[in-house]
Amino acid sequence: MTVVTLRRDMTAERARGRAAVDAFLLPRIAALMSPAASVRALKAAEAGRLLAGAIATSPLLSAEAKQRGLAESDLAAMVLAKASEAAAEIASIEAQRQAAQADIDAAASPLAINAIIERIL
Repeated sequence: MTVVTLRRDMTAERARGRAAVDAFLLPRIAALMSPAASVRALKAAEAGRLLAGAIATSPLLSAEAKQRGLAESDLAAMVLAKASEAAAEIASIEAQRQAAQADIDAAASPLAINAIIERIL
């Protein structure tokens, strides 16, 4: 009698798992890095230079500060705090994505991969 053992292709299962993780987490990162994020990055760069004393005023911040009734340095501090929060959130999501992918790479079965995927959903 011949015994046939069926095994799934773990390379394909891992690719499926990685794709599922990316499909869930990458849109969250993309939402934080919207087109407005490039403006926020420019504002953060100018805010850092302003607070470090490298520039006396910022074209991106001065008009907004005036309109909001804030000192330019106060707005600069707010901009940097917001940029730091966004960077921390992106870093957290990316760390979660990388950890899930490493777990998927080490998974011994499709069931283990499914459990990893469900853990992040």
